[in-house]
Amino acid sequence: VSRTVLREALRMLSARGLVTIEKGRGIFVSQITADTIVNSLQLYLSTRSGLDSAFDLVHARQVLEPPVAALAALNHTDQEAEALKEAFSKMKKGEEDLAELPHLDMAFHLAVAKASGNPLFPLLLKPIHQLMQQIVPSVYETVAEAKEVAMAWHAQILDAILRRDANAASEAMARHLEFSEEHTRQVHGVQKTDGKPVRVEQRSG
Repeated sequence: VSRTVLREALRMLSARGLVTIEKGRGIFVSQITADTIVNSLQLYLSTRSGLDSAFDLVHARQVLEPPVAALAALNHTDQEAEALKEAFSKMKKGEEDLAELPHLDMAFHLAVAKASGNPLFPLLLKPIHQLMQQIVPSVYETVAEAKEVAMAWHAQILDAILRRDANAASEAMARHLEFSEEHTRQVHGVQKTDGKPVRVEQRSG
C-alpha cells in the first residue's frame, strides 16, 4: 500500500488507543486495559455539555445502578464487602471536604459495581461518575441538605448489600438517585415537565 494509506491507518489506530506513535523511536502496539475503554467513553460524554447532559448522566445512573446494587447484594465476596465498608468509612471521614467528597463518592459506587460480579458495570459507570464530579460539588454547595441525605442513603445501600437483601439494595439506590436528580434540579433552577427538565426563569417584580 502507499505511504498515505499506511499513515492514515496508523493515525486511526492511534486515535483508538491501539498503537502509540513516538517520534524518533517508532510505532508500538499499546497494551489494552480497562482504562482504554473508560477514557474513550469519558471523552465522548465530555463533549456533551449543558443542562441536558447533566440530567442524561443522572438518568443513566437511575437505569444502571439499582440493579447493579441488587447484584452486589447477591454476589459480593468477603473481600468486596470489606472494600465497600472501607469506601463508606472514607466518605464519612471526608464528608467535610467538598473537594474530595465527590472522589470518595465515586469510589463507593465503583466498589458497588465491582461487587456485582459483572466486570462490565465498573467500565460503564466509571466515566459517568468521573463526569458527575463536575456536578456534585455545586450540589453540595447549593443544596443545604444534599450531603446529609446522600450519606444517609449510602449507609442504607451499604447495609442492604451486606445483608444480601437485593430488593432493599435496589430500592435504596433508586431512592438515593431520585434525591440526586431533585438536588441537581435545584442547582440548575429547573422543574420537571412530562419527564423532561425545564429551566424555571426567575422574574423580578
